[in-house]
Amino acid sequence: MTEESQSPYAERNATIVYYHDQGATFHDLAKRLGISRAREEQIYKQEKRKATFGQDKPDNHIAHLGLSSRAYNALWRAGIETVEDLADFLTTSQAPDGRNFIRNFGELARRECAQALNHHGVMRKDETEIFYPTYAYLPEAEWNRCMAYWGYKCVCCGRAYSPDRPLVQDHWLPKSSVVFGGSEPDNIIPLCAVCNTSKSGEDPLTWFVKQLGHRRGLRRVAEILAYFELYWRTQEKGEE
Repeated sequence: MTEESQSPYAERNATIVYYHDQGATFHDLAKRLGISRAREEQIYKQEKRKATFGQDKPDNHIAHLGLSSRAYNALWRAGIETVEDLADFLTTSQAPDGRNFIRNFGELARRECAQALNHHGVMRKDETEIFYPTYAYLPEAEWNRCMAYWGYKCVCCGRAYSPDRPLVQDHWLPKSSVVFGGSEPDNIIPLCAVCNTSKSGEDPLTWFVKQLGHRRGLRRVAEILAYFELYWRTQEKGEE
């Protein structure tokens, strides 16, 4: 949605807040604006919450960064409350309690946070650029372990590895996704070149079901998630 298409709603919402604060009733304004009374009351409450949001928080609280509700709520649930916590998370992909359950925060969300830190003068632009997720590949040793787990075959079609038809590292959650998982072992699977090109930036669950059918596709997805879970457990044991 463009800024121009949002401005009429911004004006309408500001009008609702202004006249209600002056003593107008929901009934009077609802008829004039052509919306339901319930919708008008909802807008008024939302706008009042926005106006007071973060006022009781310290200056370094992330509530003052103007993040989207999706990004803010994800960070808040992970215990990330200050700009220092946020910078640490974007650098290490770990929440303050040491867990990394929101490490796949998504490229757009990470970029939004980095831009907010820059816009509010918390960090310079060149300092926040390192927070953007990188699109890379596994080192050779980890890639060989990954291929060995899957029997040196394409996870989708089963085509075996050969020197003239090597397997490629496919990003399970693609870079185009808002939840891009980076280039870690829990976001890389082996696919042949044909399947890799076909999958491209498509949602992995949808793509596997389209390729293998409903039941086989879901089973294969479950097996891939089990493989990722095995990696997570290994990592957690190493952190203990």
